[in-house]
Amino acid sequence: LTKALKSHINDDEGTPPMIDYLFMDHAKDMYLSDLQELEDCDLVRAGSHVAADNVVFSKLEKYRKYVAGLAKRSLATTKMVDMNLEYSDVQDGIELTVYLQDDQGKVKFR
Repeated sequence: LTKALKSHINDDEGTPPMIDYLFMDHAKDMYLSDLQELEDCDLVRAGSHVAADNVVFSKLEKYRKYVAGLAKRSLATTKMVDMNLEYSDVQDGIELTVYLQDDQGKVKFR
Protein backbone atom coordinates (compact mmCIF):
# COMPACT_ATOMS: atom_id res chain seq x y z
CA LEU A 1 0.00 0.00 0.00
CA THR A 2 1.38 3.40 -0.89
CA LYS A 3 0.33 6.88 0.15
CA ALA A 4 -0.83 7.48 -3.41
CA LEU A 5 -3.41 4.72 -2.93
CA LYS A 6 -4.91 6.57 0.04
CA SER A 7 -6.72 9.01 -2.22
CA HIS A 8 -8.43 6.10 -3.98
CA ILE A 9 -9.81 4.44 -0.86
CA ASN A 10 -11.25 7.42 1.04
CA ASP A 11 -14.98 7.58 1.68
CA ASP A 12 -17.20 10.38 0.36
CA GLU A 13 -16.04 12.68 3.18
CA GLY A 14 -12.36 12.08 2.45
CA THR A 15 -11.82 9.82 5.46
CA PRO A 16 -9.85 6.62 4.88
CA PRO A 17 -11.41 3.39 6.19
CA MET A 18 -9.99 1.97 9.39
CA ILE A 19 -8.24 -1.38 9.43
CA ASP A 20 -10.01 -3.44 12.10
CA TYR A 21 -7.60 -6.39 12.07
CA LEU A 22 -4.26 -6.68 10.32
CA PHE A 23 -2.35 -9.98 10.21
CA MET A 24 1.21 -9.45 9.04
CA ASP A 25 2.88 -12.56 7.66
CA HIS A 26 4.76 -11.30 4.62
CA ALA A 27 8.33 -10.09 3.99
CA LYS A 28 9.57 -9.83 7.58
CA ASP A 29 11.89 -6.90 6.91
CA MET A 30 8.85 -4.90 5.73
CA TYR A 31 6.70 -5.24 8.88
CA LEU A 32 7.82 -2.00 10.52
CA SER A 33 7.88 0.19 7.42
CA ASP A 34 4.51 -1.17 6.24
CA LEU A 35 2.92 -0.57 9.65
CA GLN A 36 4.28 2.96 9.77
CA GLU A 37 2.97 3.66 6.28
CA LEU A 38 -0.48 2.45 7.31
CA GLU A 39 -0.27 4.76 10.34
CA ASP A 40 0.76 7.67 8.14
CA CYS A 41 -2.25 7.01 5.90
CA ASP A 42 -4.56 6.97 8.96
CA LEU A 43 -5.62 3.41 8.16
CA VAL A 44 -4.42 2.11 11.54
CA ARG A 45 -5.96 4.00 14.44
CA ALA A 46 -7.82 3.57 17.75
CA GLY A 47 -9.43 0.12 17.75
CA SER A 48 -7.12 -1.42 15.13
CA HIS A 49 -5.68 -4.81 16.05
CA VAL A 50 -2.33 -5.83 14.54
CA ALA A 51 -0.85 -9.33 14.72
CA ALA A 52 2.76 -9.68 13.56
CA ASP A 53 3.74 -13.31 12.99
CA ASN A 54 7.20 -14.84 13.48
CA VAL A 55 8.70 -11.91 15.43
CA VAL A 56 11.04 -14.10 17.51
CA PHE A 57 12.31 -16.48 14.85
CA SER A 58 12.83 -13.61 12.39
CA LYS A 59 14.49 -11.43 15.07
CA LEU A 60 12.22 -8.45 14.49
CA GLU A 61 13.56 -6.45 17.43
CA LYS A 62 13.10 -3.05 15.73
CA TYR A 63 9.43 -3.85 15.15
CA ARG A 64 8.94 -5.05 18.73
CA LYS A 65 10.77 -2.03 20.12
CA TYR A 66 8.58 0.29 18.04
CA VAL A 67 5.27 -1.17 19.25
CA ALA A 68 6.61 -1.30 22.82
CA GLY A 69 7.29 2.44 22.47
CA LEU A 70 3.67 2.98 21.42
CA ALA A 71 2.56 1.11 24.53
CA LYS A 72 4.91 3.11 26.74
CA ARG A 73 3.26 6.29 25.42
CA SER A 74 -0.23 4.78 26.03
CA LEU A 75 -1.02 4.82 22.31
CA ALA A 76 -1.39 1.03 22.18
CA THR A 77 -1.19 -2.16 24.17
CA THR A 78 1.09 -4.90 22.95
CA LYS A 79 2.17 -8.35 24.03
CA MET A 80 4.19 -11.14 22.54
CA VAL A 81 2.62 -14.59 22.70
CA ASP A 82 5.08 -17.48 22.71
CA MET A 83 4.54 -20.22 20.17
CA ASN A 84 6.51 -22.57 17.98
CA LEU A 85 7.44 -21.94 14.38
CA GLU A 86 4.91 -23.78 12.26
CA TYR A 87 5.62 -27.47 11.70
CA SER A 88 8.57 -27.47 14.15
CA ASP A 89 9.68 -27.22 17.76
CA VAL A 90 11.60 -23.98 17.09
CA GLN A 91 10.70 -21.11 19.48
CA ASP A 92 8.78 -18.25 17.88
CA GLY A 93 6.18 -15.66 18.82
CA ILE A 94 3.42 -13.43 17.55
CA GLU A 95 3.19 -9.78 18.62
CA LEU A 96 -0.38 -8.66 19.29
CA THR A 97 -0.95 -4.90 19.32
CA VAL A 98 -4.15 -2.94 19.87
CA TYR A 99 -4.19 0.78 19.10
CA LEU A 100 -5.84 2.84 21.85
CA GLN A 101 -5.62 6.35 20.42
CA ASP A 102 -5.77 7.92 17.01
CA ASP A 103 -2.74 9.70 15.60
CA GLN A 104 -4.76 12.69 14.48
CA GLY A 105 -3.81 16.12 15.71
CA LYS A 106 -1.85 16.29 18.95
CA VAL A 107 -0.21 12.87 19.30
CA LYS A 108 2.09 11.39 16.66
CA PHE A 109 2.98 7.71 16.55
CA ARG A 110 6.56 8.52 15.61
